[in-house]
This record gives sequence, structure tokens and C-alpha cells, in this order.
Amino acid sequence: MLRVKNLLNISVLFLFSTILLASTKNYRLPSGVSLYQLDNGIEVLLIENPGLPMIGVNTVVKVGSAYETFSTSGMSHMLEHLLFNGTSTLTQKELYNLTDKIGGYNNANTSEYYTNFMMVTPSDKIEDGMKIQAGMLFDSILPNEKFEKEKGIVLEEIAKSLANPREQLNRNVIDVIFDGHALSLPTLGTYETIKNMNRDDVYNFYKNNYVPNNMLISVIGNFNTKEMLELVTEIYGKAAPGNVERTNIADWGTGFESLKSSNKINVSHRFYNGDKTHLQHYYSLSNYSTDFYELLDLSFEKLKDNLVKQLKSEFPDEIEELSLATYSFPVKSVMEIDVE
Repeated sequence: MLRVKNLLNISVLFLFSTILLASTKNYRLPSGVSLYQLDNGIEVLLIENPGLPMIGVNTVVKVGSAYETFSTSGMSHMLEHLLFNGTSTLTQKELYNLTDKIGGYNNANTSEYYTNFMMVTPSDKIEDGMKIQAGMLFDSILPNEKFEKEKGIVLEEIAKSLANPREQLNRNVIDVIFDGHALSLPTLGTYETIKNMNRDDVYNFYKNNYVPNNMLISVIGNFNTKEMLELVTEIYGKAAPGNVERTNIADWGTGFESLKSSNKINVSHRFYNGDKTHLQHYYSLSNYSTDFYELLDLSFEKLKDNLVKQLKSEFPDEIEELSLATYSFPVKSVMEIDVE
């Protein structure tokens, strides 16, 4: 199943990159790959692969923690959980049983800029799988009796993450380098915002963001493109588009907006005295391509062992470990050197 998840995550990246490339002049799509936009605004990427016995459908909702505030922090992640709790026509139990009956894999994950829903079924069961997914995306009811339970599950996730020193360190890092922007908030949400969250506010967030013109769909597997486009149009194309309203706060940036912090001082270094003492040093980077950061990470791997060796020879009683990392987002890119 890990291979299935990896395939779907790769398809998300392929979806974004293909749409971007196709928008440039004279770009020719590979054989078996086609792009469409439905009348309700959903962008669709179809990739035929007759060698696969399964079909995977990824629906990307363009909302994540980068679009939240302290009052909504964690709502994108909460919806990832809540949308598995039933629709107007299927209870949670019926939803799970029907997925099992068709041999489907139904899952989701949340990141800073999107929430991704994935459905994988045998080729002849994909229509049923797509109907289940579309119902979750457009017709979930977020039942009150399930809401507190899901809050408890998310609060447990947050508690476990905070018990991890590296996760705590990361939360403190993003709070510094993305000050004044939603990227400074953890994707899971903060403990207090989740604890005080109510169902109606989350439902309004759901109805605002889960509209077809705020979604991208990719389908990969053994299918005929013409037939699949008709199926996608029939199942996903009937949902009504909507106007996505984004928060506008004077000192708070969301999405692709610039950082709005009043503190304009660039952090060069700081000490973090947690379970271990860390010296962190930051370098601002220009917005290079994804390839640049991949090459940079490879260079880090080659440099790291030699740097640690040199540091330990100079400071044998102080240095334990060193890590090199990049935080690359549309609003800001930073390289971090962390000496433990």
C-alpha cells in the first residue's frame, strides 16, 4: 500500500507540473496524457497506463494550513478526518463497507497548500470509487456526534507530535522564519484552536473551500480517455462552483501573499535550549526552481559528514550532531544550519 501512496503523491506533483508546463507556449503533452477543464472549474489531468491493473484518482483541494489564521488553525486537517464520517446518503459505516466491498483504498493527507484525497480501486470498480469520493468532497454532513471524537483524535496527534523534540524544534523554527504568515502555524493545528473549535465554523470553512473551481483531479491507470472524461464529468462535473473567500487581515499573510510581520529583522542565528541545546543559523535564499533545492539537498548529504567530523575535532565536548535543511515556499526560502 505504501507504493500506492507514493504513486498518488507523485501524481500530485505531476499534476501541478504538467498544468504549469502546458500553460507555456509550444509544450507538447506526452502520449496518453491529456488536460481538461470542466464547466464548473475543475481542472482534470488524465494519464492512461494500460499496464496498471488499478486506477487511482487524486482530488486536490487547494486549501491547507497556509490559508489559515489562529482562529481557523487546523481546520484543513480536521476536514481531512471529518469527511470520512458520512454523507447525506452514506453513514460512516456504509462508506467504509462500500469501499471495502469494491477493494478500494480511500485516504487523505493535508499539507500547507493543499488537502489531497486519494481513491484507488480495480479498474472495473473505479466508477463506484469516484462516487464515494465525490460524495465525501461535496456532500459530507460533518455529523455532530462524530465531531468531538475527531477532535480528540487530532488532539492526540498534536500531543504525540509535541512529545517529539524534533517536531517541537520545527514548530519553533517555522514560527520564526514565517512570522506574520499562516506558514508559521503547524498543519495539525494548535492544541487550543482544536480544543475550542466548533462544528459549525468548520462546516462553513468546508463549504467555502470545497468547491469544484478550487480543485484539481488527476486520474492514472488502465482506462480509455474519452470514457474516463465522460465519467469524471458525470460524477464531479455537476457540483456547483463557488466564490472562495480568503481571510484579509492587515498584519497576517495567507497563501501566496508576502509575509506581513512588523518585525523586519532577519534572523541570522539563535539558541534553542530544549531537551538538547541547538545553535541555528539561517540564510535567506532566492526563489530558485525545485531542481535547485533537490541538488542543494544532495550537496548537503555529501557535506554533512565532513562538516560534523571537523566540528567534533574542534569542539569534542560540545558538538553532537549537525543538520542542514531548506524551507522552500512561494513566500520565502531559507537554508538552516542546526548544530546540536
